[in-house]
Amino acid sequence: MDILKALKKANVITPKNASIPILGCVLLQSQQEELYITAADLESGIKVKVNDPLIKSDISCAVDGKVLYGFLSSLKKCDFDFQQQETSLLVKSLDTELELPIMSADKFPEFPEPEVSGFVVPCNKFKQALKRTYFISQAGLREYGVDILPSLLECKDGEFRVVTSDDTRLALAVVGEGGSELSACVSRDTLVNIDNILPEEGNVEVKIGKNIIFFIYDDIIFFSRLVNKEFPPYSQVVSAHDKATSIIEIKASELLETLSRASLVLEAAKLIIDKDKVTVTHNSRKGKFKETVVPKSITGNNMTVIFDIKFLMEPLKTLDDELVTIHIIDKNNPITLLANNYTYVIMPLVGDELD
Repeated sequence: MDILKALKKANVITPKNASIPILGCVLLQSQQEELYITAADLESGIKVKVNDPLIKSDISCAVDGKVLYGFLSSLKKCDFDFQQQETSLLVKSLDTELELPIMSADKFPEFPEPEVSGFVVPCNKFKQALKRTYFISQAGLREYGVDILPSLLECKDGEFRVVTSDDTRLALAVVGEGGSELSACVSRDTLVNIDNILPEEGNVEVKIGKNIIFFIYDDIIFFSRLVNKEFPPYSQVVSAHDKATSIIEIKASELLETLSRASLVLEAAKLIIDKDKVTVTHNSRKGKFKETVVPKSITGNNMTVIFDIKFLMEPLKTLDDELVTIHIIDKNNPITLLANNYTYVIMPLVGDELD
């Protein structure tokens, strides 16, 4: 990995307003033609190995990574060199020089070693699973300012899963084959950071320890401290669709288009199942809406349920043109949306909440 890409990934972790000054820096450590760039906050960190950095002298110091990235990216691939001085780092390129104040490498937090065993999953499937689950914690952060509940990463029944929940819904995405049974609760920030750091191609190795989790990809090591909370049991929630009395099979994109139009005037709506068609309808102070769609198939009973439009739209946005099935028990019990390696459960709005 080249130095610009490495700095960009390291800067993902660097806090914007670090309470401890050195945490606002990246650590540069070089020897011969190997350069390691490390960034950390109080809960996580990243170390990236740079190949052939064109650095002719050994360095070991902490420096403002964002300023360094901005300067090097402006050079348009010109050759450069680092020269560490007593209190500064000199960056030279042709007729251009930048001198940055440095902090001692000894003050930088120690980077833990990933000594536990792990398992490997495809990056693209892991990133897809993250996008299909952590929008729930994002909504909690917007509304309450904190994560309502951490996300769960677990190996169970031979699968590696990502699970996120709040008090009204749950999303579960299967990434692929996992290792021995174990679980870890992680913060929303951990999921967002690893999504930003990992590329689409290749595989990532996941290692879960007692209080820490590692993600290792090529020349990148990312770690995060685990959240000290118990994720609530969810097996009964994700199996609720077995009791469904109505099942709708429809393209995710088709249903999303209908709900997007409804959301212009509605926050919640009625889903009316009548023989071979489904109607989304209701009225609000902003206006009235009614649209009828004919899904690929409907089995079971006719019924009406009330649901939060935004809550049903969010997973559909991540499913593209996939065919989904919506399993409904009755107007008072969970609605389950199923797609390939994906389960999403939402509680309906009960009673006359729309009136």
